[in-house]
Amino acid sequence: MRDYDKALLGFRYGEALDLVLRNGDSILVKTLLTELKHRAALPQAVHNRNPETLLPILQWMQSNFNDPRYTGIIIDVMYEVLGMSLSLQALMTDNYGADLLEDQNVAYVVEGITRKVGGGVEQAKTSRTLIGMLEMIAN
Repeated sequence: MRDYDKALLGFRYGEALDLVLRNGDSILVKTLLTELKHRAALPQAVHNRNPETLLPILQWMQSNFNDPRYTGIIIDVMYEVLGMSLSLQALMTDNYGADLLEDQNVAYVVEGITRKVGGGVEQAKTSRTLIGMLEMIAN
């Protein structure tokens, strides 16, 4: 049995997540995050982290954001880590305190995620416009 399996069975969800993040296998990270979500243990695994332990989660989210296989679980994790606010940095301050954003690495990754989310929103708007035009042509 692997270390992350033992941590998961021992209800040490944050530790299990840290272990799979260190492993570097994105599919394994997605699988564990999905399992944590099904166990309603995602909040326990991602809350109350310092910059050093939060950064690997944010980096995994940023590096896999554009892969549709990971979008669903990344959104779930984003809601847990960053919350459902439109202003990610404002919510980071609410959830983790201003000190966390003072960490340059965390602030940099949060800014990258914010840009990717903004780009995704713009793509969705453009797609919706194109769908509307195609519907008008088809009818």
